[in-house]
Amino acid sequence: MKKKITLKMWIELAIFSGAALIFGLIFYFLNMANILDFEGSYIVTVYGFILLLIGWMSGNHVEFSYRRKEKQYGGELPLEIKQKKFSYHFPFIVAGLITLLLSFIFFYLP
Repeated sequence: MKKKITLKMWIELAIFSGAALIFGLIFYFLNMANILDFEGSYIVTVYGFILLLIGWMSGNHVEFSYRRKEKQYGGELPLEIKQKKFSYHFPFIVAGLITLLLSFIFFYLP
């Protein structure tokens, strides 16, 4: 099954990744100015893990609520439920991975 990536999903991904970039730059410059006593990449890393957690839980919530409603606790899901689950997973998980990559980059910048 080919999953459809809609414009809304790309926009959400851009918003979450842009927020991570802005957080990273703000905390990086605050650290460079010696305003913060800790690395700014820690905040960005926590934000990335929160995005991954939200993406994982929201997609699974769609599946579990369908299974509970239909009383179908095993077997294949219908295509529309798989697509809906993917539409929740995609922006959060990809943005979380991009955010973790950004935190890695900001941590190792001189």
